[in-house]
Amino acid sequence: MESAAWEVLVAGLTGQTSAVVKGVRSWTVSNAQDLAARLITGNSGLGFSDRLTQQLDGAADGVRCLAAELLYVRDAPLHDVRPITKANRINGILAEMSGAPTLPEELLSALDDGRAFAGGQGYHTRAPEHLQWLCRFVLHWLEQPSDVVDDVLRDPFALRNLTASVPQDSPSIRYVLEYLAWPGFYPSVVSAAHRRKIRNGLISDVGEPSGDGDAEVTRDLVALLINHRRKNKNFRSWYDPPYVNRWRPKSHTGPRAWLVRADHPDDVAGWLRDGTVALRDEAGLALVPGLGPAEITGLVADGYSHYPPSQRQELATAMHSFMDAMTDDDLVVALTDEHLSAGVIDDDGEQGSVLARRVAWGKARTPLSELSPKLSAALEQEGHVVDLTGVIDLLRSLPDPDGTPDPGPTPPSPPPRAMLQAVSAALAHELFMPVAPLQEMVELLNRRRQLVVYGPPGTGKTFVAKKLAERLAGSQDPSRVRLVQFHPSYAYEDFFEGFRPVENDGVAHFALQPGPLKLMAAEAAKAENQDKPYVLIIDELNRANLAKVFGELYFLLEYREETVRLQYRPTEPFSLPDNMFIIGTMNTADRSIALVDAAIRRRFPFYEMHPQREPVKGVLAAYASRTAVADDRVALLEELNAAMGQRGHDLHIGPSYLMRDWLTEPGALDLVWRYDILPLLHEHFYGSKTPEAVDQEFGLASLRKRIMGRQTVAAAQIADSVLPAEPDAPEDTQVPDVR
Repeated sequence: MESAAWEVLVAGLTGQTSAVVKGVRSWTVSNAQDLAARLITGNSGLGFSDRLTQQLDGAADGVRCLAAELLYVRDAPLHDVRPITKANRINGILAEMSGAPTLPEELLSALDDGRAFAGGQGYHTRAPEHLQWLCRFVLHWLEQPSDVVDDVLRDPFALRNLTASVPQDSPSIRYVLEYLAWPGFYPSVVSAAHRRKIRNGLISDVGEPSGDGDAEVTRDLVALLINHRRKNKNFRSWYDPPYVNRWRPKSHTGPRAWLVRADHPDDVAGWLRDGTVALRDEAGLALVPGLGPAEITGLVADGYSHYPPSQRQELATAMHSFMDAMTDDDLVVALTDEHLSAGVIDDDGEQGSVLARRVAWGKARTPLSELSPKLSAALEQEGHVVDLTGVIDLLRSLPDPDGTPDPGPTPPSPPPRAMLQAVSAALAHELFMPVAPLQEMVELLNRRRQLVVYGPPGTGKTFVAKKLAERLAGSQDPSRVRLVQFHPSYAYEDFFEGFRPVENDGVAHFALQPGPLKLMAAEAAKAENQDKPYVLIIDELNRANLAKVFGELYFLLEYREETVRLQYRPTEPFSLPDNMFIIGTMNTADRSIALVDAAIRRRFPFYEMHPQREPVKGVLAAYASRTAVADDRVALLEELNAAMGQRGHDLHIGPSYLMRDWLTEPGALDLVWRYDILPLLHEHFYGSKTPEAVDQEFGLASLRKRIMGRQTVAAAQIADSVLPAEPDAPEDTQVPDVR
């Protein structure tokens, strides 16, 4: 691509005939003036390609050839525009020339190699401006004396000085031209905001900043590029780790989305007309770039002392977000009473005021009544500036902000829905369980995203939940599985978010801290993780006050696509990521399932693990068979649960108590029975049976006696069915006297 683009450029720079259409000399004053005049005409309601077709109607061959060359220079490096789109745009211009030429094969195939940079929505919406600047560059170039031309062709900084002197600067296309003329020297970064952030974040690698002007930033970037290539032979881009994490916060490695609310109804119309978005500052605060949150808060407190404290804090937060967090290529949304308008922040280094930003607004106006419930809920948040990054995909699905029907950049494919893997025979073997019931649990999780596993003690609920999560979700990354245990004093502040004591420089104070659910949700929601399953296991789910623990999160358990306003952060939307699975476990000996909060029962499918049902029913027998157990523990457990009957359904004993390696030692089985199993029965029968009666009825001796008796009866029945019966003597037959 770089080689092909240079062929197009060098022909014009050196006064040769065109590399696009052989024999045509396109870089002339008349051609450039004609094209520049045409580019400011046409129907502004059309998309870029259709409008360009209209503008070039009736143009001479030289003008069309120049337009095709300049469009090639502009589009060739893009990797977020499809090669076929680039080719169709250029060949569409050439098709109206004499002989209807097409791009030469070497230039056409090079479009497939356009991976220098992603233009971003701001770059794409400025295509008309870019072509106009390139026309001005051609005219400016043709005015230069030969000695300047010679300097430019051998000195990259001379080129930069010349391009910067073109009237009405357009930095992004200027950076493209500089890069294509010297691709081994200048970086392929076309956002002025990103260039400054990269320089500021990485400059310590080569020393101190040269200055804050565009020329100084460019020189520093060149020094950084040379330094990083020398130290790292595999260096590709500052957008890759570890570089990107130094100049752009890791949690925001992509564009963000913002809602900016207008103070007055007419403000939005002015923004759309002028291509801006702004915050009003009626107090005229002394705001300058680089102010921190505390400094802005202080200025707002002085200038808006007549506001209530909460309103002052909200305004200070909005100003800081507007000045510091909102950046080039971020999406921005404005609302009227009936419509939503969307655009892209497009400062490109030309921000006129700290509380005003340039925006490339789209032409589409989406009725509020047609928005999805999740997007509508996010827009209901209060505040002058609201972070909508959590619903940025929904905003991107609205009509294209530039309003053009041209395919333009290839839209990113949504990540595949995270799914738990199928249960393997190896996992089922490890759990001593059949594959089918385990797979049923996984299918419930994949469909509903949450599940409660309940049953009596010892049925392996927590063990199975952990193994399923570890094998199916966390096999590559154990951090994707986390277990928390509920208890009677557990609260919302422990589970989701709350104020907790922290120490800072030896001074203790309270600070808002995230809990396990919010931490995992934040990790799962990252763009790079959306195709990976995350599993939160809640052990002993029914031991806490569930309404108190879940709070407003109850809603999200049922409606994953919605957002809620948080108790401690009412201005921030929150939703549960679709790739986050929740498995709860419940011990029915502690609390009957019938007593569980009805809201939870409606939101979770409940899967029973009971000793007399699959997948638990045959676990102990499988374990005994595989480990060559010689004692009678299988029969004892079956006899115990049979003796409990339906009256003790929720307290039938699971097999895990009898699956311990040391149970083969002399007397070990008796110890487990007396100190693990019988105490459970004492508690269950408290008030109806004395501990002595329970021991008598369910102790090992009694159970073995009943098993022995049943075996004796069964043996007798078998014998009766096998031995032939003696015939009855006839009535008239005399029994001989054998005395």
